[in-house]
Amino acid sequence: MNSSQKILTGSGQHERSIGILFCAALPILTILFYSAHLYSSDEGSVTNLAWHWWNHQAVYTDFHDYIPPGAPLLVLAGWKLFGLSYVGAKIPFIFFGYLSVLFTYLIAYKLTAKHLTAFLAAFFWLVATSFFPVINHNSLSSFLAVILTYFLLFPFQSSDRFRIIIIGIVNALIVWTLQTKGLFVFIASVFILGTEKRNRGSSFGFFLSSFFITVFLLYSPWPLGTIWHNLATLPFQADYLGSSFYNFFLYFLAAIFLTMMWITYRKTRERKVHILFVMQLALFLSMFNNFEIFHFLINISPFLIVAISYPLLRPQRAWGKTAADYALLSIVSIFYFFCASSGLGTNNIFMNKKPEIVSKIIKNSNNIYAGPFLPGLYFETKKINYFDTYSNEVYCNTSECQQKALSTFKLIRPEYAILDFEMTAKYNYFSEDSAVGRYVVQNYRLCPSDDKPYVYARDNCFD
Repeated sequence: MNSSQKILTGSGQHERSIGILFCAALPILTILFYSAHLYSSDEGSVTNLAWHWWNHQAVYTDFHDYIPPGAPLLVLAGWKLFGLSYVGAKIPFIFFGYLSVLFTYLIAYKLTAKHLTAFLAAFFWLVATSFFPVINHNSLSSFLAVILTYFLLFPFQSSDRFRIIIIGIVNALIVWTLQTKGLFVFIASVFILGTEKRNRGSSFGFFLSSFFITVFLLYSPWPLGTIWHNLATLPFQADYLGSSFYNFFLYFLAAIFLTMMWITYRKTRERKVHILFVMQLALFLSMFNNFEIFHFLINISPFLIVAISYPLLRPQRAWGKTAADYALLSIVSIFYFFCASSGLGTNNIFMNKKPEIVSKIIKNSNNIYAGPFLPGLYFETKKINYFDTYSNEVYCNTSECQQKALSTFKLIRPEYAILDFEMTAKYNYFSEDSAVGRYVVQNYRLCPSDDKPYVYARDNCFD
């Protein structure tokens, strides 16, 4: 090792100290970044499904949705173990988020043997995922994809068949969490394992067997026709307002990321870089019709690992090029630090405050309507959602669904209707487009308030 490399990498003892310090701080950092009580509709779509299960409603029969059962059942498990609360729901997701950060650290460390590099990779991933709600099938599937990537990258020294079985099981868990990501990641895993010389024949059969057996067991509580209708047919039949986001700048950025990774592979000839490239390609393809910034951030773990590890994957580079890499990495690190710091001021468990509207609804009503896309309020207020989906209007924007939602609304006659059409304005969807929205505006009384969402009362407003 020349003198310039020694300056860049530091002493081994210093590296070990950094590793010990980060590993000790990792659980605390994860809790701080993931613990905010967001009152998010993205989290609400999952807690609402779990809330149906909690109230003994048959999901996929009494209540239809194309979110797979993995994330809602994890919420349900959290409630069983830690109590019926938002914190109880979030603990299991924080745990899987913690595992993804830890495995990111392990991947980067095994690639570079540098604790500082591993720390930066894990920190970047932690910050990137903290911008998206943690209680969500998209986040959970991304956490599992990081764990899967680790086992695809590093064979076991003793029994590699055990590793192959783990890969099959984790693939099945991703399918159980998000069907589109599960499909593309499964194809990527088949390609990666199929090109490993050690995994020809029986070993590859272990992967397929463990995958299909686990998928069968996970989905066995429901008839095949029911699961196929909800998770495969319904997404194509439903006119879901928020199902497609096309950000052409992010498509361009994804192409740049993939090009950088491919060039890195061609220069290093490292198979591990090639595996990370394939996984990144699969993750981008899995979100092709949902290319917006938050989904983008939770699907770039392979790129972050390569981008941060790249200078150390080519240790014989000239001093000038290596220093330029580290200068760029330092700038990106500072940017991430400020992004993280700005969010931690309000987005942590110590700064959470229950909205006043939630307390008032709990005290003054038996039934509510929350729309067009406020599914989390049903669990937050502990009110039953009697509608066929978590949001008939956003989920199924057809005349039939609109009229069915209106009939249900008139049948239960909720004391309060909570509406926020401003959040759906970006889809060109307003109250006049909603049968329930029009009925509420015409027949309910708008309660005075400076805050959103807007509350309409059937009889009297809050005291």
